[in-house]
Amino acid sequence: MRARHLGKLRTLLRASTESGLSALIAQESSLGVPLPLSRHIAVLSASGGVGCSTLAADVAGMLARLRGERVRLIDAQGASPVPALPKGSSVERVSLPSEAWPGALEAWREVISAQPSRAELSVTDWGQVPLSSFQAIADASHAVCLVVSASRRGMEDAARVVAPLTELVPTAVCFVDAHRTATPATRRLVEQFPVPAVVIPYDRRRSFSTEETLPPDSRAAHELHRLCGDLVSMVVTPPAPAATGGPA
Repeated sequence: MRARHLGKLRTLLRASTESGLSALIAQESSLGVPLPLSRHIAVLSASGGVGCSTLAADVAGMLARLRGERVRLIDAQGASPVPALPKGSSVERVSLPSEAWPGALEAWREVISAQPSRAELSVTDWGQVPLSSFQAIADASHAVCLVVSASRRGMEDAARVVAPLTELVPTAVCFVDAHRTATPATRRLVEQFPVPAVVIPYDRRRSFSTEETLPPDSRAAHELHRLCGDLVSMVVTPPAPAATGGPA
């Protein structure tokens, strides 16, 4: 299994700069770390049409392949189209009934308790949710992936939301280039973001009409691999204890 992982890593390193080698190697190591308990990753967005559901399916599929184990994907995005999963995927898909907020979170809790899974990791696609619900989702999750457009407006929205969100739960940001307007300057700005962040090209046709995986040497696969490594690191590493006078 280790040789298989290293083969995938070498493919990705061909498109990586020297400065990114150490980070990629550390991410590759963290991707296979066993989890002591089940962990929940939330994928959400404050606006529609940015590829949140596509990204959630891609994250679940890649985590299942890289870790070589079952991953649960929970569709909680209501009436949005459901992306196809790759052929032969070990992703276990569960769909929640369409619920109005805040009932959606209660429906999610019922599924978690009523339908136990062997999967160590679950990825929940919350889709577009109101900002007022971010805290409730963060409280129920071990890590959050915020999905926004790779535009100036998207960066401003992410900067405004990330600060309070990271006080609640480890957070990563995925900037989706839905309109193919991202430039090298965009990526440089993303690299300076205060939390782990990636820019992923948007391809609606692949995720909704086919069951093909991302080409392993594509920029999208490279960035998705980085994102998955960051998310696994977040759920494996416990948060730093608060400074108090003694144990709680």
